Amino acid sequence: MGFRVIGAGGKVDKRKSDKLRRQLQKSCDKITSTISDEVNKFREIASGEKLEDAFWMHASHLAMLYIADKGEDSFLAAELGDLFALDNFDDTRKFNTHLDIERLQKMKEKEEKKRREREASNEGT
Repeated sequence: MGFRVIGAGGKVDKRKSDKLRRQLQKSCDKITSTISDEVNKFREIASGEKLEDAFWMHASHLAMLYIADKGEDSFLAAELGDLFALDNFDDTRKFNTHLDIERLQKMKEKEEKKRREREASNEGT
């Protein structure tokens, strides 16, 4: 099994390996709980309203843009955004496509380039 820490002597350090395994599980539990709670809270509030037909698809896309704008990776933003459009977490449909992700990534790169150019021009004056 590849999930193990190798100690100074070249042998598996079971104590450190177990500690990392427990931390991984704790982190996964916390992430899963938080995501589930927040997505369900949004869905519950929204489902009580009169919504347009494409509301859930647009919610997914808007969530992706918002998460990406906060500095997260475009692929992660798309995956998390998709959760807002699904009836349950077992659903495998994707609303944010690779085209959306590529477009978002290009937009982020363009903004980063502009920011660097502004900083360079400010340093030059």
